[in-house]
Amino acid sequence: DADGPWLTVNGAVLDWNRRALLRGRLDVQELTAEEILMPRRPQGQAKTNAPTPEAQPFSLPDLPVAIEIGRISAQRIELGQPVIGEAAELTLDGSASLAGGSGAVDITAERLDAETGTFRIAGSFDSGSRELQIDVSVDEGPDGIIASLIDLPGRPALSATIDGSGPLSEFDTSIELTTDGEPRLA
Repeated sequence: DADGPWLTVNGAVLDWNRRALLRGRLDVQELTAEEILMPRRPQGQAKTNAPTPEAQPFSLPDLPVAIEIGRISAQRIELGQPVIGEAAELTLDGSASLAGGSGAVDITAERLDAETGTFRIAGSFDSGSRELQIDVSVDEGPDGIIASLIDLPGRPALSATIDGSGPLSEFDTSIELTTDGEPRLA
């Protein structure tokens, strides 16, 4: 943008099956990078005449092609302080798919810098049965990203899990939160 580069990707690999597009599939075996640098957020333009938000039933997009990404990986992601409130270095591994309004994701990120932090999200949604499964976990040392983002007093070590499954009409989940090893919410 006008302020210069806000994203740099080094050592990128996109290994995909071009013939699968003829069958209506974007089949990516590997989407990886050695290094992703994001020192700041992009400068956007203010939206005018934005639509009024309306409550809609949960759904994933139903795209004209199915998307399957076998491996998503970045050996090193460097986020600048303006991106998430503090500078951080992470690694990322996972996979994702989206087809016919149904999808699945399994992504894990771990801090590489001097701070402790592991973030994982695994989940799926089936548009036919309206079944949602979600497993989210965060484990951070003191002064972690989440404690900083929500301005948690004292910025303690934080551990949280959200685990649930079921049809959206009867979705059941368990939530646990501890700070400095003390249970705070269950």
